[in-house]
Amino acid sequence: MLLALLGGELLNDPDTYWHIATGRWVLEHGSVPSSDPFSHTILGADWHAHEWLSGVMLALLHAVWGWKGVVIFTSAMIGLTVGILAWGSSKYLRNFYVIVISLAALVAFSPHILARPHVLVMPVLMLWVVLVTFARSARKAPSFLVALLMIPWANMHGSFPIGLGVAGLLAAEAFFDEQDNAGRFVVVKRWGLFLAVATLASLATPYGIQGFFYPFQLGGMERTLPWITEWQPLNFSKPGVVESWVMCVLAVLLFRGIQLPFFRLLIFLGLLYLTLLHLRMAEYLLFIASMLVVPVIAKQWSDAPCPASSGSSRINVHVKIATICGFAFIGSIAMLAARDVAPSRLTSPVAALAAVQKAGLSNKPVLNSYDFGGYLIFEKVPVFFDSRADLYGDAFMDKTFSASNLADASPNLSDLLQEYKIEWTIFGANENAVRILNKEPDWVELYRDDVAVVHVPKS
Repeated sequence: MLLALLGGELLNDPDTYWHIATGRWVLEHGSVPSSDPFSHTILGADWHAHEWLSGVMLALLHAVWGWKGVVIFTSAMIGLTVGILAWGSSKYLRNFYVIVISLAALVAFSPHILARPHVLVMPVLMLWVVLVTFARSARKAPSFLVALLMIPWANMHGSFPIGLGVAGLLAAEAFFDEQDNAGRFVVVKRWGLFLAVATLASLATPYGIQGFFYPFQLGGMERTLPWITEWQPLNFSKPGVVESWVMCVLAVLLFRGIQLPFFRLLIFLGLLYLTLLHLRMAEYLLFIASMLVVPVIAKQWSDAPCPASSGSSRINVHVKIATICGFAFIGSIAMLAARDVAPSRLTSPVAALAAVQKAGLSNKPVLNSYDFGGYLIFEKVPVFFDSRADLYGDAFMDKTFSASNLADASPNLSDLLQEYKIEWTIFGANENAVRILNKEPDWVELYRDDVAVVHVPKS
């Protein structure tokens, strides 16, 4: 209900637009794209829409219920994610600690709660982590049904190798915990089969093995990522909710003397390193580390374990939870029905594009702002570039960012205009590219408002 109240705040990212456009394309063509259908710069280039299933889900929601449906579904996915974390934690800890851990993860994740694939896949991720943790606590391998979670995960978001890595390290923990060779053989057999089935399940995508390379390809774009806010490193000079979460967790672990087993420490440090490297990776630290640390706290923190409860009381709790969830869902729909919900104006240059369409230029080559790429794709306008960085490549992205962000008139921008035969440009009203174009003698403003500015050749 809280997230549904935020409404449009969950739509403040231009990527939502092109994910919906991708989903529409899949539904219209009955297949997943293998080449780029959205740009004019590299139209037809090889493109792997790794998150196609999330796009289809968003497209269906938008087609049936509009932006309100997208917001409600996104809110529900986050509620489900936190609920799964709370359910998993409640197997080990008292309710007070469950609430603290769950709300801390939610609050720290809040700046990145957006209607995008990384949020839609979070319930699958969290269920995977909880179930492999349960299996490890029970000193057995997870069920093969758990391995099948890799199928939706791999088709919804490219983060699935993290899940395989976590399971692999827990398998290593199980192996070294055994005291004799016979026990270790059983671990290798059972966990090995599970990991083999999970790996094969992760290949059940339109792109097969290529899906494994996508995260590494994107993470290796050293020239592009510094331009993108969500790929910046964690910044302790301006501490936010994620930085506060990290400091609090470290304080609790050190103050209470919690000793993490070696392989769980490796997972925690690996996820922390990824988060320090790119803020974009914070959700994996927040939710995966929270669940993996819980069984350790239960063993080493004397006042933390939950009391045993009878079957009847558990049923009563489940009934109460189901009732609360039902009222929350109905309440969310009722609240959203009474108000308008739409993506941010700052990423939606509606009036500017209307002026371009009136001038008959919308199908002509454009040089666009990075933040407007998603909206233009959504409106079926061929773009210069957008946030699909893996498609355009490191050099192209860096060249475009550099040319459009210099403070003074830049020959690089002129080169782009000539090389790609640009017939109109659209940038945010406060972007440097607008000031650059205003100094270009052969370009004039066609349209300006507080969101966007459109330039066209003077001729």
